[in-house]
Amino acid sequence: MERKSIHNICIIIFFVFGTAITQADASVITVDDNGGGNYSTIQEAVNNAQKGDTILVSHGLYKENIKVNKELTILSHSTLLGDQTDRTYVIGAVPEEGIFDILSSNVTIEGFHIVGSPLGTGFHKTGIYLERVQKCSLINNTLI
Repeated sequence: MERKSIHNICIIIFFVFGTAITQADASVITVDDNGGGNYSTIQEAVNNAQKGDTILVSHGLYKENIKVNKELTILSHSTLLGDQTDRTYVIGAVPEEGIFDILSSNVTIEGFHIVGSPLGTGFHKTGIYLERVQKCSLINNTLI
């Protein structure tokens, strides 16, 4: 257990400092549905982020459809810390649309439980839609 914690801390440090070296202007933006972050919705954070920023989302339930139209990294905070007891769920506010619509290349979505809708069609039903993009990463997400 202690080894796993050290491993997770090293990954976080590498990620934060590695990103800072390659993208000096990149920022880390926090989202918390209880009001403890820079923003309370993921879409608000995306709208206000700059290309190359990282959005760190606290555990909770987010009911929204997110359109990502710039190069961003969107991470679930609970996954970074290796804590699977408090998960980050994203459920569509508009069930007929994708939960995450990725409209830009070089986007990373990591560590979310994404709840699709039976009302959606095709990729929208699964919760993630990527349109004419390259070099996107979907890591450790659960599609429900």
